[in-house]
This record gives sequence, C-alpha cells and structure tokens, in this order.
Amino acid sequence: MKRTIHIGYWIRSGLLLLALIYLLPTKGQSVESVRERYFVLDETTCEFQEFLQYLEDTGNPVLLAYEGAALAASAACEEGPLRKLKQFNLGKHKLEKAVDLMADNIEVRFLRYAVKVKAPNILGYNDLADDEEFVVKVLLENSENIDLFLYHEIIRFLLAHADLSSEERKILTKKSNRDG
Repeated sequence: MKRTIHIGYWIRSGLLLLALIYLLPTKGQSVESVRERYFVLDETTCEFQEFLQYLEDTGNPVLLAYEGAALAASAACEEGPLRKLKQFNLGKHKLEKAVDLMADNIEVRFLRYAVKVKAPNILGYNDLADDEEFVVKVLLENSENIDLFLYHEIIRFLLAHADLSSEERKILTKKSNRDG
C-alpha cells in the first residue's frame, strides 16, 4: 500500500511539474512569432537592439538569420565607427552561417538580401544578384508553401528595392494581391 501511495505521489508531482512548465511564460521563439515581431520594427528608432534581447539561441538557421539581420541593422545605433563595423560584421557572419546551413530557404536568403540592400556601399556587402534572383524565382515559380505574412513582406520589399524587369514587377504586383 505504501508503494502505491509513493508511485501516486510521483505521478501527481510529475503532472503538476508538467503543468507548471506549460504555463510558464516563454519568449515565444517560434519562427512565426519572431518573423511577425521583426517586420514591425522601426529601424529609425533602434528597436532592433530591443529585438535582440527577445531572441534566444535555438540552433534554428531561420532564427539565426533574423538575429544576423537584427544585429546588422542595429549597427547604426552603436557609438563610433569601429563599434558600428563590429556589430554589422557580427550580423553579417550570422547571416552567412544561416545561409550556409539552409541555402535553399527563401526566408534566410531574403533576410540576407534585405541586409545587403540596406548596407552602406562602403561595407562591400552589396553583391545582390544571387539572392535577388533566388528570391524572385521562388516567388514566381514556387510560392505556394510560403507563409502568407512573409510572402507579402517579401513582395513589398522587392517592389520597393529590387532591380526587377517590367514583367517581374507586373507579376509580383499581381501576386501581392494574393489572399490579402
């Protein structure tokens, strides 16, 4: 009888512990939550620095790409040119690592492309063609599996910044109305 009580105690304790773990607040490290938070950041107010506090190192290449993009963008908020360069290079390194890990992922490639577009030319991180070509090709040929929110953000950015042919621009403008 004592043994049954002892096992019951551990079962109840285990269930209570699982319930507590489930109810504890988390940083919400899903790609979806990070994505939605990233795209509403205002780069003129240094919100990227706050965003970096939100991120955790999960080993996920997509989240690594968001961290790299945020680090690169937050470089503008650093004091002095050496600190700015160091912060930008740290972000660039994380973006490149994410691409090495997941080169066929449109989200990772888009984030690197967006950072390159926004980077000052003096940094030499402006070889846009490969990423732009990859992202546009995926959107034009195989966009069914892309998250709808991400899909619209990528198209919005490309229409504003990419060197698109008139046909690509026309198609992407039409696609921007997909489900939205």
